[in-house]
Amino acid sequence: MTNQSEPAVLDVCPVVGVGWDAAGWAVGGQPNRNQAIAIARWMPGTRHLDWTTPGCGVSKAFCLAEAGGLEPEVLVAQVHPASWGLISDPLVRVVVAIDAPLGFPEAFVDFVRCPWAFELPPSHAENRLAFRETERHILTRPGVKPFSPSLDSVTHVTTVALSSVARWRDAGYRLMPQDGPADKEPLREVIEVYPALAKVPRRRARKGEPKAPRAAALPEVASLLRDDLSPEDDHRYDAAVCTVMAILYAAAGSFPGFPAPEGPPEGCAAALTEGWIYYALPSLDAGRDSGAS
Repeated sequence: MTNQSEPAVLDVCPVVGVGWDAAGWAVGGQPNRNQAIAIARWMPGTRHLDWTTPGCGVSKAFCLAEAGGLEPEVLVAQVHPASWGLISDPLVRVVVAIDAPLGFPEAFVDFVRCPWAFELPPSHAENRLAFRETERHILTRPGVKPFSPSLDSVTHVTTVALSSVARWRDAGYRLMPQDGPADKEPLREVIEVYPALAKVPRRRARKGEPKAPRAAALPEVASLLRDDLSPEDDHRYDAAVCTVMAILYAAAGSFPGFPAPEGPPEGCAAALTEGWIYYALPSLDAGRDSGAS
């Protein structure tokens, strides 16, 4: 199942991808600068991302307290003062790709409302309090181990991202796939992505070994990033990878060298409440044995 039908108008509409490497609240105390935003523009039919148009670029790593809020205009202003104007252009399609879970497992939500005698799951992946259908789908890929949205260290990141998504919705954006197909051309969308899927697999350092360098993006993805970014840029790098994934989602298979994005399987009703991790990446299964982070 791909992400949406392709009205002819979208085939020529410029696309702006907004990538957000989201992090937790970190309110008070020492600022934890682990958020970053990246913005790029793409013209359908080309194989080049524009990172230099006013409003495009990659922010410095920042904390929410410094940014001043979770409103869309506040977040994108971390990149450039012209960023909000860029994505407000009614003739531009905008996709916001967020590296954070944008939903909780259905069973977890039901359990919080009314706890019951939950049975010991047969396997790690089958813990339905911990994982959504989309994590179970990704867990079938060797070495890829997404965090649990409900029972892991990213739970507070999920609350940050969903708090911001409510504001993006107020600004006219649709959260996919939860908000369903648009009645007209989907010019403003928010999706969930997982940058580790777009990275070169690497072996994790064993005890006593030096810390391994940060994983780089797959060559096909790295070729679309800004030349001055490296994996050691950490959150800024991941935000830029999210931006590429946003544009590939919008391209729906029309970006040279990339397939259509993989969305929920036909009949996966849970995705409409839990959310889904979208990706459109070549060579996903090549040599994965230890995951990327």
